[in-house]
Amino acid sequence: MATITGQLLGVRSDHDARILLAVDGSLVNVALGGRFSWHFETPRICVGRVADARHIPCPLRAQVSDGQCSVCNELEDPACVFEPRCAQDPDSCTCVSSFRDVPHIVYLAWYGTLPKIGMTQEPRFLRRLQEQGADGAAVLLAQHDGQPLTRGGARAAEKQI
Repeated sequence: MATITGQLLGVRSDHDARILLAVDGSLVNVALGGRFSWHFETPRICVGRVADARHIPCPLRAQVSDGQCSVCNELEDPACVFEPRCAQDPDSCTCVSSFRDVPHIVYLAWYGTLPKIGMTQEPRFLRRLQEQGADGAAVLLAQHDGQPLTRGGARAAEKQI
């Protein structure tokens, strides 16, 4: 059995199960076929970020409870992106103008054995999983009545689940 040492960035568990590792600055997809074993070191550190198909490690090696530290997530206003100040009427949210007219999805992510239901802009799905440090995920809902989900529709579906 070969040994590959790297930082776990994600797990894909569809028909072709694989893990995504950061190994010496490169992204490596490893098929989960045959025998393998896991070894995780603690404490949990920031996953860094991916740019131009290269892994950029966290410059702080920051300890995190989720996937990324504030330096690596590069969000302008995390409080607005994740829980907008205008939660009473998400479709009229002006916190980030790019929310409007962008399809959203509802997803299930897991962290070890802990599940989480979430919603995000469809184009941000993989980035969101990386930000959270998810071990795996699946899209639960991307359309309603054949139409892409709005932010408000995704938020309502997330709360129902």
